[in-house]
Amino acid sequence: MKPEREPVGVAPSEELAHLRLLHLADSTLPIGSLAHSFGLETLVSAEILHAGDLPEFLHGYLREAGTLEAVACREAFHLAQAEHQEFGAMRWIQVNDCLSALKPARESRMASATLGRNFLHAVLGLGDFRVLRSIAEQEQAERQHDDDHVEGPSE
Repeated sequence: MKPEREPVGVAPSEELAHLRLLHLADSTLPIGSLAHSFGLETLVSAEILHAGDLPEFLHGYLREAGTLEAVACREAFHLAQAEHQEFGAMRWIQVNDCLSALKPARESRMASATLGRNFLHAVLGLGDFRVLRSIAEQEQAERQHDDDHVEGPSE
């Protein structure tokens, strides 16, 4: 008879946090990523990109996008780690706006923003995260403000 193993000392809250992280890291998380080509369809339909060029194109795209995303993630991490100040939702949005502005294709910018919003709402569905809720509320107010200015005054 085998001796029973001692249970690993993991608190239930740590287990739940781990499950949440696994859920968010799942490639099948339904945030709409399969519905976006990030401008690839436009390049193909305009006959700018051909099947034989795809490996080189994707390699370059991933290097550039990966670098941009890594810099933005680093800034967001430092922002969240700042002990001397309250986390600033506006600064978080500025980082995202800057990242968006550096994406060359309109489709890429729109897809990234949509996926980011969908991911944010998926995270908020897992718990009450004050900082993230503040970011979502600020981002919603910004989009509403932008929509009001694009539509112009009502007659």
